[in-house]
Amino acid sequence: MKNYKLFSLENNPKIIGVQNGIYQCEILPKKFDNPKKYEQLEKISDKYYYKSEKQRKVGKTAIIEYCELLGRAKITDFISFSPYLAPCQFIVSEKLFNILKNYNLGNYTSFFTVKMFKPKGVRLNENFYMFFQDMLPFSHIDYSKSSIYYGYEALNNKTYVECKDFNDFHKSNERLNFEKLILNSNFNNSLDFFSIRGISDFCISEELLSDLKDNNITGYYISNKIKIEG
Repeated sequence: MKNYKLFSLENNPKIIGVQNGIYQCEILPKKFDNPKKYEQLEKISDKYYYKSEKQRKVGKTAIIEYCELLGRAKITDFISFSPYLAPCQFIVSEKLFNILKNYNLGNYTSFFTVKMFKPKGVRLNENFYMFFQDMLPFSHIDYSKSSIYYGYEALNNKTYVECKDFNDFHKSNERLNFEKLILNSNFNNSLDFFSIRGISDFCISEELLSDLKDNNITGYYISNKIKIEG
């Protein structure tokens, strides 16, 4: 079994510079030279089916021709953006891109160029890339071996439940959470970074995480609220 850590984008205003805690930059299709380059991504996002058992590739490489930093936004290596485009997860710096491309991100991951601008229309010299990665389907989770609960420990109402499969998990009237997430034989444990339907954050291998730390990569944080094995 391989252990993974739970990975999230940073939302601390002191680090990302903006108070919204959600995004540092905004894609502005109206400023594209060719808006059709954005429509391809919109179509994928609009048709995104959360419960799908099929994964998808983005197809031909797209280009984000105009993405504008918010006024007080700081440039980190992982950058959050608006509007939401499933499953385009975030924007990365060239430094981070050169690290990620050395790891196994799976067959449903793509990078494409982002042209980043300051609020007054001046383009940044650095290169940036949109990170597209489709989520793994529910069938990769071993529900019977995972630890699942509802409620809150702080309120003294945390209750563990048993789920045999996807249907048990999703037919519950309670809001279920994973304390321990076990991935089954459908999962390729050579992956170093992935997201999976059923949890809102990403999963990162200890090897990749170590490399991010060694290279002082910014714009993310690690949580221990879920133990992940695959």
